[in-house]
Amino acid sequence: ENAQMPEPYTQYTIFFRLERMRLLREAGFIDDEIRATLRPGHFDQNEHPRPAKYRDVEMPPFWYSSFAKNEHDGKRKHTKKACRFPLKELSQMIAANWKEIDEETS
Repeated sequence: ENAQMPEPYTQYTIFFRLERMRLLREAGFIDDEIRATLRPGHFDQNEHPRPAKYRDVEMPPFWYSSFAKNEHDGKRKHTKKACRFPLKELSQMIAANWKEIDEETS
């Protein structure tokens, strides 16, 4: 197999992933599909400490690693979910928050 190593996530991608989960949680959009990816009690010293804003946001294990994502996620069937933010709206909210990023988060 000629699989190439994936590029590491950019600072914005890591921010986007954290901010997306924070927004979904605050809006009450954490459903069974998202819960299935979480492992309560999982602690990985590579991802801690997180900025205070994100300390209570539950994330799947190794969410920060593009390599782990490729290893564990594989292909998934696309299904549109009701009651979540449309991608355009979500992207605009996260981009606006990126412009307002504080020193601790950056």
